Amino acid sequence: MITHIIRRQELTLEDVQAIDFYSNGLAHKAYTHKERIFSVKVNSHFLPTSHRLSIIDSDKSARCPCCGAPSEDILHMLYCGNPVLEEKRNKAISSFETWLINMHTDPDIIEIFISALREGK
Repeated sequence: MITHIIRRQELTLEDVQAIDFYSNGLAHKAYTHKERIFSVKVNSHFLPTSHRLSIIDSDKSARCPCCGAPSEDILHMLYCGNPVLEEKRNKAISSFETWLINMHTDPDIIEIFISALREGK
């Protein structure tokens, strides 16, 4: 199993050993069925992005349907520059920031999370 994870996800043995599979499993069990499916598709690179669909069917375009970028992969899908999507993403990030504040999360941790989400890193 570990060999498959290393090969499939392009990780080192050290990366895999740093993963807390027990906690990950607990968190995964708390997801709804729909959230579990999305999580598995993201982690296995199986989301039906335009790039992925163009590999499966050569008649399909790899272009982003929202902004026309040459290739819509998972990262592009999460950070597409389409104004409507940017507005939705910013609202979701603000909502997450409010939740972190309400959970009394350390302000330095909030800053790290929010800046990473806003900058796409």
